[in-house]
Amino acid sequence: MSNPANAVRLTTSQWWPYLIFGIGILAGSTGPIFLRLAQAEFVPSPIMTAFRLTIAALTFTPLVLRRYQAELRRLRKRDFVIALAAGGIFSIHFTFVFESYKFTSILIAGVLIGSIPLWTALIERFILHVHLGRTIWIGLGVALAGGAMISLSGIMASTDLGSGILIGGSLALTGAVLGAIYLVTGRTLRNHISFVPYVWLIFTSAAVISLLTVVVGGYSLSGYSPEGYFWVLMSTIFPQIIAHGSFNYVLAYLPATLISLSGQLTNVIGAAAAFFIFAELPGPLQIIGSAVIIVGVVMVIFGQSKE
Repeated sequence: MSNPANAVRLTTSQWWPYLIFGIGILAGSTGPIFLRLAQAEFVPSPIMTAFRLTIAALTFTPLVLRRYQAELRRLRKRDFVIALAAGGIFSIHFTFVFESYKFTSILIAGVLIGSIPLWTALIERFILHVHLGRTIWIGLGVALAGGAMISLSGIMASTDLGSGILIGGSLALTGAVLGAIYLVTGRTLRNHISFVPYVWLIFTSAAVISLLTVVVGGYSLSGYSPEGYFWVLMSTIFPQIIAHGSFNYVLAYLPATLISLSGQLTNVIGAAAAFFIFAELPGPLQIIGSAVIIVGVVMVIFGQSKE
């Protein structure tokens, strides 16, 4: 006899998860736009990182305290050390990501940050000794060619523009590498803890590290314009809470490979929005290089799904 709950789930999965996935894509694509608007109000990247992570951690706190206290008590000291390390890396990752948008276009920064699957694959191969299939290696090569095109565009550009592309690209790539390290580090903890307390531990650890960075760096949490605080809040609600929440929800209904492609879709939509809002149009070689990187990342994602 069939389970009525499964029947409801199958019916719902026909369209509802795709709608939520689409909402997540749109919400995620607003992130770079809101960051640029906050930067226009002179809000420093460490401040944006601290506010975003603190708000995200506080959002999950009531639910964790109400439902997951017993699970948290069962964790070992080693688990909390891993959470603190992963959270610290996550916090630094955010700061590099935010800084990259100050120096280069939303398209280039987004595409390079979206190369996290490439660096995750390389870490798994050379540190964890995981076998990588031919599709993944080809994808890595394709993405490397795209990165070379973007670097070449920076070298060929005028001094100021070229240095901006190279600095912003370097920051974005560093953020991507840190994002990959965070994912690999956090995976050891995620294997034996539920999703909600895991996210809460990561966000809380990252928030603590980011606030310490603000204090040590001599930044002030106050004194910015109301518009600056508003855009930071929007960048927390839409790309961080709504987008990430949507993607994690539909994992129960849609293929993981499709969810993995969400980062590439948000990059394209975000770049299109930047064109209309900021009149931001990257050069031909930058657009081609970004497209080549996206193709490489997609190949790696599909290659990983076959492993």
